[in-house]
Amino acid sequence: MNARIAALGPKDFVMPFGAVGAVTFPVENNAQAREQAQAMLKENFAVILLHEALAPALAPIFESVQEQPTPCVIALPFIEPSTGQAIQQLRTALRRATGTDIWDAAAQSPQTSKNSPDASASTNTESK
Repeated sequence: MNARIAALGPKDFVMPFGAVGAVTFPVENNAQAREQAQAMLKENFAVILLHEALAPALAPIFESVQEQPTPCVIALPFIEPSTGQAIQQLRTALRRATGTDIWDAAAQSPQTSKNSPDASASTNTESK
């Protein structure tokens, strides 16, 4: 299988992905992104990486492939502060793939709570 990866977003977002072999689709606005996203769905990409800021505008386009194995559409935060959309989308995809919420499982893990900064802070407070 020839698994191709594509990156969609502003030029400074897609450029690093092109350096490692992804097919890049630089766009300057939501209208260009919507047009390009529709064309990308016809090209059999295994993975489509998109700039997090474009995710809300492109959700209706990629909604039709969410239940399919490919393409795997992943929104990624970039230089701007994250809106949380990328993490929520990844969390949903992982829950669908594994049947469990990995974030909740990690938060409830005893090992995770021992190593978390909050746990050590509360331990230090209690010993004073």
